[in-house]
Amino acid sequence: MSRALDPTDNGPEFDDFLEALRRAVRLRLAGEWKGAREALFRLGDAFIDRSREDLQRWTGLLAVGALTRADFDWLVQGRRDLGELEALRAAGITTAQADRLRAAVVETVVSTAFAHFLGWKA
Repeated sequence: MSRALDPTDNGPEFDDFLEALRRAVRLRLAGEWKGAREALFRLGDAFIDRSREDLQRWTGLLAVGALTRADFDWLVQGRRDLGELEALRAAGITTAQADRLRAAVVETVVSTAFAHFLGWKA
């Protein structure tokens, strides 16, 4: 069930993916980090906003079969910001929790992209 997506297109398919991704990230973060929920929601949204162009290009390649799950996962992991650690600490998140948080966000991005563009279930 591959849907062709032009990596340079800002169309509704990609916008739908971003909205689904925002919901999925918020749902994932709300369950584990209740004390810093609002700060983490802002950080999750900021990550998605900063990654928009890369995600658009990568999901386009994913949709046409030019990337494997491992490739896509590696690319998303590479988007993590070093500066986000300070923001996480300011939100009261320890380094170990920050590592778990980043892993959760990466997994959510990957699984949401595969579900949205390829119809795969996580």
